[in-house]
Amino acid sequence: MSILPDNFRLKSWRTLRIALCIMGFATGLFDSPEFGLSVAENNILMSVIFLGVVFFVLTIFIPAGLLLVVGFQANLHPHKKWTYPTWDSPVLDFCDPLLFFHAATYVILAIGTGFMVSAIFRGLPALIEGIFMVYACCLMLFSIKLCAKKFKHKYTTTTAETEAIDGKTPSA
Repeated sequence: MSILPDNFRLKSWRTLRIALCIMGFATGLFDSPEFGLSVAENNILMSVIFLGVVFFVLTIFIPAGLLLVVGFQANLHPHKKWTYPTWDSPVLDFCDPLLFFHAATYVILAIGTGFMVSAIFRGLPALIEGIFMVYACCLMLFSIKLCAKKFKHKYTTTTAETEAIDGKTPSA
């Protein structure tokens, strides 16, 4: 079920995604980070423990959570075929579960990159938040690949996309 009418066509979803990423980068560049380091400003050990817990939680729950969400959708609609997400895929088609996550991941990656660039004049908290956002996005991209591999039977793909999912070089 898409929130857009069936007759709605956007000439280029890629243009929308690029615009969202540019806005995300600008947001990261000019927004002030609200990171949890303020909890333990004077206690370095507490800050290191906090960052370790956040790192652990991200590493475990992002892949597991995405597999769970996509698995629920795979069981709810067993006969529906999905399309593998690309930059030209519609962003707001919620019947294909990975399309929204794919677009959102790149927007958050742009925000994290903006935070890391703004660390030049904002300091360590912006850099740390940017690093964690980029790390979370890398995990999300890994999780999207993992879901595509796990639920390969749900996707209608070309031979080149199937080989790319499997990690092989596409044949000519």
